[in-house]
Amino acid sequence: MMKQEFLLKLTPYQEVFYDNWKLDPLKSDLHIILDQTFSGVIDIERLNKSLVRFVNHNLLVNSNIVSVDGELFWKSKLQLSDTTPLLVSLPNYTDYEEFLKLVLKPFDLENDLLSRFYIIKRDDGKYRIIYVFSSILIDRLTDNFLHSELSKYYNDSSYDNPVSLSEQAYLLNEMNKEVRTILNNGKDVIADFWKRHLASIENPGFKFLEVYNKSVSDSSSFNEINFEFSKEILSRTNLLTETYKLTPYAYGQLVLAILLHRISEVNHLIVNYPVSIKKQQNYILGSHVNTTVKGYYFSSDCRLKDLINQNIDYLKSLWNTKADYLPVSDLMKYAPRPDILEFNFSQTSFKDLFIDYHGIADVTVNDELSLNTVDMISMEQEVKNEILRFKIIYNSSQLNPELITNFIELYKNLFICILDDLLNNKTNRLISGYHLLNYEMHHQVISSLNDTIKYYDREATLHGLFEEQAFWTPEHTALVSGDIRLS
Repeated sequence: MMKQEFLLKLTPYQEVFYDNWKLDPLKSDLHIILDQTFSGVIDIERLNKSLVRFVNHNLLVNSNIVSVDGELFWKSKLQLSDTTPLLVSLPNYTDYEEFLKLVLKPFDLENDLLSRFYIIKRDDGKYRIIYVFSSILIDRLTDNFLHSELSKYYNDSSYDNPVSLSEQAYLLNEMNKEVRTILNNGKDVIADFWKRHLASIENPGFKFLEVYNKSVSDSSSFNEINFEFSKEILSRTNLLTETYKLTPYAYGQLVLAILLHRISEVNHLIVNYPVSIKKQQNYILGSHVNTTVKGYYFSSDCRLKDLINQNIDYLKSLWNTKADYLPVSDLMKYAPRPDILEFNFSQTSFKDLFIDYHGIADVTVNDELSLNTVDMISMEQEVKNEILRFKIIYNSSQLNPELITNFIELYKNLFICILDDLLNNKTNRLISGYHLLNYEMHHQVISSLNDTIKYYDREATLHGLFEEQAFWTPEHTALVSGDIRLS
């Protein structure tokens, strides 16, 4: 058993997470889930022991949050014994809703172990493991090391975390000091940055995506659409970095902002995106992801070069002031309205990593338990295998799927058009001069608008049409004279 007890102050970003949890302790859509199916041989007892060691060797995984004199701290717990039954065997559920309720149960940050481990022996002889972690421990931007780390604990019974518990405590304290020093010393400069950047921001809303009346559907359901650009397009997009300081990520955001402006006619808008304040290595120091925003300012004579210069000025000022360190809850104090964080654009990894335990084969990474944390719509971008991939996640109970599909086609068309202009140094091009529809889309729209031909029975008579309508709707009003209505 561990004799030393650790009491470590939460970082500002962990405090935001905790505060949000206190507001909605039943919220479970921020879990990190590792879910895979495999065949082969797995030693259940050995697997459980490996998970016990993993928990014991990662300080925050075996800690809870406590309040001391109004401040929030991580408080370590006694280490688990080797025989602690962490791995829970589940039946091969036929009731999917019951299965979801169990696996996606919210974590109590003050009392629960902040990770759960399940295994299912399927009817076909395969196994399914589902490992669930609270996102206050680790975030989606830096969770890749978990797969290899969990593998090591099972594959090598002598493996130990190279970073001791005391070293982890020291690293977390040092990180906390660094972040708080930046926020305290730069308080006025950071505040001035966000006041200027958010002064005239508007919300484009979602009218152009046809928001349904909420009375139609009270529950939220989410759909996902994936699309990609070829290796050749990615190669051309990469050329923008040197010439215009536009990475593929920054360029993708720029195109999104232009499209939102053109459709909504909002001139001052923002796109919000997550930033990882501190990258994690092969140890867990808690989530340090913050949400920040980038503003785009349009006018009737706005040109491509204006937006490029805006991007350069924004990044230079952001880096100099470290304004992205300001927790989003504090950032929003400078926003002119509370609903500006509605369109998220993130750079992510569409996970196909898996835990490579010795003795297993035919591994399939499952994504059915992937949780959607968007209220309305979010766009994710990833560069993988030299292909630029995108994922749109949207609330299908409130947004029209057909219009979402059209929105994606407009984005793809605009992405290529602007890319061509930038690579040909046509930066003087007016933003208002871009046609949202390519030739095929334009032809389709025009053809449908002009398709006014109505086929009818050329043998029918006028009085016959009246008689037919009266037959089908005899109770409908046919004549009105003052207060008199006749069917």
